[in-house]
Amino acid sequence: MLKYRLLILLLFLGATTAFAQAIPIYFNGNRVTTDKERATSYGVYGKLSGEDLWVLKRYDLDDNLLFSGAYKDEQLTKPHGKFIFYGSIFDYNYQNFSNFKNETTDRYITQQGEYVDGLEQGKWTDYFPDGRIMGYRNYVNGKLEGETAFFNYKGRRMLVGHYKGGLRVGTWYDLKKKIKEVFEDDKLISTTKLKKAEILEIE
Repeated sequence: MLKYRLLILLLFLGATTAFAQAIPIYFNGNRVTTDKERATSYGVYGKLSGEDLWVLKRYDLDDNLLFSGAYKDEQLTKPHGKFIFYGSIFDYNYQNFSNFKNETTDRYITQQGEYVDGLEQGKWTDYFPDGRIMGYRNYVNGKLEGETAFFNYKGRRMLVGHYKGGLRVGTWYDLKKKIKEVFEDDKLISTTKLKKAEILEIE
């Protein structure tokens, strides 16, 4: 069955994408496998015509798109460019006791960001099933840098803080726990309870 789905997908991608050649690939977990029977997901990838980039679209065994992105090598070890990750609204609702709905699809963008030469770069953003921002973080050469923030579904900030060189620094506010923490090079220096006025100011 997987063989026929892949054939249809290869024909479709060949007609819509400027691949020099579209190639099927199988995964067991996150490892590439040649045993189709053990595959837990599959993908189609190919070298973009006139470019030194290999584009991959990876699917689960129910043909749901998991992510799409590009790599600098045929072995798919060095991500480069924009990556978009997808999830199931049903699964999100089940795991979070929520009730998001979309009349046309069960899929939604869960996260997107960019790689440069295999390292995360710039702003990465997470989303709720209705498209609202769940959180964001920033990277410089694969390390977290600058402000990080996460929100509840009403848009209120629930966690906010800063990174420097991949380490937590300065004051972090956790509104779920209603605490304020101070870090120095990822080492916790102090924890204090937030006052109501501070919570309202942060939200």
